[in-house]
Order: sequence, then C-alpha cells, then structure tokens
Amino acid sequence: MILTSRRSRRVLSLAIAAGATATVLTGCTKPQPSITVFSGSTSKTVSAQPECVLTSRCNADAGKVSDLNAAPGSTILVDVPKTLASAGWIVTAFTQDSSSKNTPIDGAGSSITNNHTVRLQVPQAGGAYFLQVSPPALTQSAQDNRLTTWIVRVQLAQ
Repeated sequence: MILTSRRSRRVLSLAIAAGATATVLTGCTKPQPSITVFSGSTSKTVSAQPECVLTSRCNADAGKVSDLNAAPGSTILVDVPKTLASAGWIVTAFTQDSSSKNTPIDGAGSSITNNHTVRLQVPQAGGAYFLQVSPPALTQSAQDNRLTTWIVRVQLAQ
C-alpha cells in the first residue's frame, strides 16, 4: 500500500511539474499585435495572419480576414501598433479572382515610416477588394521578432 501511495505521489508531482512548465512556456509566447481599420463610424480590429501567409507558404486564415464596408470615394483609416510604425510598414490593395489570383490595384500601395496611421482613398468602382498591411520587404519588426501580415476585405457599399 505504501508503494502505491508513493507512486501516486510521484505521478501527481510529475503531472504538476509538467503543467507548470507548460504554463511558463505559454507565458513566453508574445501575442501578435492587432491593427484597427475605420470606415465612417465603423471600426474593426484585425488579427494577425500566420507568418506563412506573408512568405506564401500557406493561405490566409479566413477567420482572421476582417470585413469592412466602405462607400466609394470615402476614406479608410488604418491604425497600426507603435512598434510596427517605428519599424515601418506597407499597405497594399489588391483584387482576387475566382481562382484566388491576386491582382494589385495600381497606385494603391504605400510605404509608411514613423507614423501609426494612414488615410486611404476608397476606389470609385464597385465590388470588393483587399487591403494588406505588412512589415516592409519581409523584414522583422525589431520588437516582435516575427513576420506577420493583416488582411481586410473591403466591400464597397452603394
């Protein structure tokens, strides 16, 4: 009976140690920052996509693509965390056809440094397009030490 009791305590001790280790390691993982986009009186918080999206090794996580309605000719405001702003960032716009081929919208890309917000003119044409916010040239943010990207689907409201 004493042997079983000691064994049970040892198993319980190992389980507690494993749980504590997992908790500590989980605490070391820094969450990816979010960005915020505004259109009119609506704002959306956009979660970061997995790193592999930026390096084209996987598709975007559809659950992390935010939808935003905007009127043609209006303005969208994009706000990024100060850590990304200080490292510089790029915002691009593109359309996507039925075969998932992306086509950049001419004149819709901007490289931004030392500014955490940018105002973007919404095209006059109807339909939908995507905005993508990323660090420049696949570089890592100095403080985040990770690559990431954010994607917003803009639906033009008539």
